[in-house]
Amino acid sequence: MRLAAVDHTLGVIWIELLRHLWQSALVLLPLFLLAHVLRTAPARWSHRLWVAALAKLFIPLTLFGPLVGAALQRALVSSAASTQGNRPAGYDVIMTVFGAESASTASTAINWLPAPFWTVSTLAYLAIACWLIVRTSRDLMAALRLARVAVPVSGERQARLESAIRLAGLPSDRVIVSDSNLIPAVVGTLRPRIVLPVRLLDALEVDELTAVLLHEEMHRRNADPAIATVQRLASSLLFFFPLLAPLQRRLREAAELRCDEDALRAGAEPQAYVRALARTIRLGLDPSPAPAALGDGNPSIVARRLAKLREPWRTKTMTRHRVAIALAATILAAGVLFPLTPAKVTPGTEPDIPELDRLWNRDQRISLQFENVSAARVLDAIATAGNIHVVMDGPEDCCLVTLSLAEVSLRRALESLAAQVELRYRVVNSDTLHVWLPEPLVPGGDGITMPELLSKVEPVYPHDARDARAEGKVILQAVIREDGTVGNVEVLTHAEGWPSLDEAAIAAVRQRKYRPGLKDGRPVSIYFTIRIDFRLR
Repeated sequence: MRLAAVDHTLGVIWIELLRHLWQSALVLLPLFLLAHVLRTAPARWSHRLWVAALAKLFIPLTLFGPLVGAALQRALVSSAASTQGNRPAGYDVIMTVFGAESASTASTAINWLPAPFWTVSTLAYLAIACWLIVRTSRDLMAALRLARVAVPVSGERQARLESAIRLAGLPSDRVIVSDSNLIPAVVGTLRPRIVLPVRLLDALEVDELTAVLLHEEMHRRNADPAIATVQRLASSLLFFFPLLAPLQRRLREAAELRCDEDALRAGAEPQAYVRALARTIRLGLDPSPAPAALGDGNPSIVARRLAKLREPWRTKTMTRHRVAIALAATILAAGVLFPLTPAKVTPGTEPDIPELDRLWNRDQRISLQFENVSAARVLDAIATAGNIHVVMDGPEDCCLVTLSLAEVSLRRALESLAAQVELRYRVVNSDTLHVWLPEPLVPGGDGITMPELLSKVEPVYPHDARDARAEGKVILQAVIREDGTVGNVEVLTHAEGWPSLDEAAIAAVRQRKYRPGLKDGRPVSIYFTIRIDFRLR
């Protein structure tokens, strides 16, 4: 039983994750189309677009959608709310904010698959994700080691490096020379530093080296090391999401193009920049684990960068770019605030399904037998046998039930109880049921007859009150159950200054026997007011 519950919980998590990725795909696909319009715009717009799209994958849309959906439901479908009974104020909003509707709707899909499926899937996912995280951590550590091992330079190399650093306007401690054969890169997330291979100092002129340094400095200013870390985390955790790879590729390309443009604005000479890029390629340097001047070395990206560097004046924001940017921002905002479920409805406004169908183990068989016991006790027994949690509101001694259940489903057991007692219930989530027990009826309603006293027990006069010759009046409100016994008793009017008189009155009334009150000929629990006078003769 416990394994089945664990598998079901994992299933709920997987369904919600897949739903979130499905909703994210609805956002990414139109962004891919709009990106074609932005190819001639300044790269900073594309870069911001893809950074926002990457952040999107880490924002659980299903937390926002139900909240907005619930608000829409209250605003646009207010008439439907009246059919839900007298629920506590704000109940539906709280349930949808915490995903109760979403989790219970997912139960139907979860039950399609055998119990071990979600557990096995989770174990397989964890094995692959852990392997990818270990590999990513190894690469990040390798990148950090580059910044720790600096190669001293002297002579012409030192003069060339110092001139380039001065022209780029950088502090000298921000640049590290390494003896590795890696492409220039920015290393470190919290304290990024530029790492140059020593071979580059021999291959490039001062103006070309200045262009490389400015490019890497733009990576640092744009927080590309941190963004690259998030990309690696996404690749490790969401490796199965098919749109992740094209998103990552576009983000890397936009980052390189943006740094090219920023470097030119910072003072890099376009022709020197082109020469530096071409000579760096000819050196045959290996890809760096950190954001690098050549990115991932993709030939098509390099060709596009060279083309833009030769004609930098052609890149400017135009009207069609502004329209595309506005549409992209609208799509991203709509994806957060109004996500769609696969059923093509806004979360929080799904049509109601039978409440008990939302329980994940509604078909579990149970056997129980009761005779003249409270409905609350029956609910506790059903919850224990059915492996669910029941939250009850209302008087726990409200109703007496006689029930015989032999190998019936959990749903049938709850329906049988509801047939005897006017319960209201709502499934909070797939294994939690909220039940409102009926309040006793108030005398005077249509079709209600009052209880009749059959066996009267007089109160015993308390010794302290008798000795003090104290007298008083106590008015009680008692619940007369369906079998004529007295349930809960409350004091409406106290004997002032003498609580012992209150206690004596309550004790006497609890021992009395009544003919139960009736509603439409059927015994019911009913409130009954009783007056007890204490008088000394």
